[in-house]
Amino acid sequence: MNLSRVFSALRRHVPVAGRLPVATLCVASCLLCSAKAQTPLLWGGLKPGPHAVGFRLQYKLDHSREYDPEFITDTTRFPVHRPRPIMIGIWYPAQKTNASPMPYRQYLDVSPGPGPFAPFASRLGSAMRNVVGDETTGHKPGAMTPAETKAFEQLLSTRTFAVNNAPAATGKFPVILYHPGTGGTYEDNSALFEYLASRGDIVVSSAYPDPDAASAFITGDIPGSFADLDFLATFARTLPNADADRLGVMGHSYGAWVSFAWTAKVGSPVRALITLDSGFEYDSLSEGPELLQLHMKQNQNNIRAATLRVASTERHPHFEYLDPYLKYVPRYEASITSLTHNDYLTHGAIRPELLPEKPDARKDRRASYDTLAEVIFNFLDASLKQRPEARAFLSQSVDHTTSDSRLQLQFKAAAPVPPTQRQMALYLRQYGAEKAMGMLRAFPNLAESKMVFGIVALLDDDDFKTALPALLLAEKTYPKDAGIQALLGKTLAGTGDKTGAEKAYRKALVLLPDDDSVGVFRSHWKAQIERGLKELGVQ
Repeated sequence: MNLSRVFSALRRHVPVAGRLPVATLCVASCLLCSAKAQTPLLWGGLKPGPHAVGFRLQYKLDHSREYDPEFITDTTRFPVHRPRPIMIGIWYPAQKTNASPMPYRQYLDVSPGPGPFAPFASRLGSAMRNVVGDETTGHKPGAMTPAETKAFEQLLSTRTFAVNNAPAATGKFPVILYHPGTGGTYEDNSALFEYLASRGDIVVSSAYPDPDAASAFITGDIPGSFADLDFLATFARTLPNADADRLGVMGHSYGAWVSFAWTAKVGSPVRALITLDSGFEYDSLSEGPELLQLHMKQNQNNIRAATLRVASTERHPHFEYLDPYLKYVPRYEASITSLTHNDYLTHGAIRPELLPEKPDARKDRRASYDTLAEVIFNFLDASLKQRPEARAFLSQSVDHTTSDSRLQLQFKAAAPVPPTQRQMALYLRQYGAEKAMGMLRAFPNLAESKMVFGIVALLDDDDFKTALPALLLAEKTYPKDAGIQALLGKTLAGTGDKTGAEKAYRKALVLLPDDDSVGVFRSHWKAQIERGLKELGVQ
C-alpha cells in the first residue's frame, strides 16, 4: 500500500508553492469577547445557542497498545511496555459563569504538567504550534514575516467562546467524535466545536499520533485511528452529561476516510456520520489505500448511520462514488461554494481576516464556512435529536426554498435493510410465514436465501412448530430449491412424520444436482440429506 502517493494527492496542508503572496496585516483588530459574546475573528457570523461552552483537556493511557516502543539490543529481555497516551479535548455545553473565556493559545498549551505524559505533550505541543502557524499565516513560527508574526500573536491572544473547566450544563447531550486530517491538530475546527457545544452537543477530539512516535502528526495509520476512536467512544460513556448512545463521528480529509470506514465496522455504535471534503467525492475509493479498499469490501453493507457528506461545488463532486456503501442509510450531499480543502477548518476560514491573501470583499470564504457549520448543526439535530426545526431546515435546503445560494443540498432515502438470519427467525415467530414472505418481496434477489437461513435458525432452536408452515409455503414458492426440501425433511422428522421426511429428503436428492441456488453449499446439503436418511434408518 503506497500511502505516500495517496496522501500527497489529498494532503490537508496547502503546498507552499501554491500559496498566493501574503498581503499586509488587516488593521482592524478583533474585539475580545466575554463569556456571553462570540469573537468575530473565530466565529464570523455564527450565533451561539442557549448554552455556554466549556472546554477540558485530559490525558489517558491505553494499556492495550504500545507507543514509542523501547529499542533494545539485549535479546535476553523483553522491551519495557509503554502504553499509548491518548490526549482528549472536550467541548461541552456548560453552565453560564462570570469566568473569562480562554485565549486561543490555551488550546495549544497541551502540557499536563510533570509526570508520565510530559515528554509526549511537549513534543505534541511544539508540532501543533508549527501546524497552526502554517495553516493560519502561511509559515511556521520562526519563518514568519513580521506581519505574519503579529497576525499569529493576534490569533493566540484572541478570546475563544470556551471557558476552561466550566461546570457542565445539566442534561444529557449527544457526543460527536472528531478526526482531523493527516498532519492535523485536534483543535483545527474549534469554532465549529464551540458552536456545536453551544447548541447542545459534546465534541471530543484527539491527536491520533503515529504509533512508533516517528512523527507527532497523524500519518495515516488506519488501524490505529480505529483503535483511538474505539477508545474515545468508550471514554465518552464516562462523561456524566453525555448520551453516548447518540453518537456521531466527523472527519476532515483523511480523517473523513477513517470516520467513514470506522462507521462501517461490524456493530458500529455510530448514528450520524459527517465527512468534510474527504476526496472520495472527486476520485473513487479505488484510488484510496489498499487497506481501506479491503476493509470497505468486507464491510460494504454495514453502515447504519445517517450521513452528511460535504464537498466543494467548484470541483464538481461525484457523491455517487460512495453510494454502494451507503444505500441503507438516509444521506445528505452538500455542495458548498468558495471553500478549498483547508477552508473546511477554522484554521482556513479565519486566514483572510488575519492576513488577506487576495481581495475578498464579500467575505465568501467566511460566509461559506458559516453555512457549513449551520448545515452540520441542523443535520446532527435532525439525526440525533429528531428536532422538527432541523428537519425543516434540511428539507427547505433540499427544496431550494432557502436564500443561501452557497449551498446545494441533495437527499437520498435509505433502501430497506434486509433482515439478518436471527431477525428473520424472530420475524417468522412473531408474524408467521405469510407476512414474512410478503416482507421479503422488498428484497427480490435475497428473498429465497433469507427465508432458508431464517428457517435454519428456527431449526437450530428445535422450533419445528414455526418452521413447518414456513417451509410448506417456501416449498410452493421455490419448488426447485433442494435446501428447502432438505429442511422440510428435517422438520417432518422432528415432528414424528418419518414417511413425509423420507419423501422430502429423496426429493431434495433429485433436485440437488441442478439447483444453482445452493452455490458452494452443494456438498453441505448432500451431507445433510444423507445424514437425515441415515437417521430415519433408510438409505
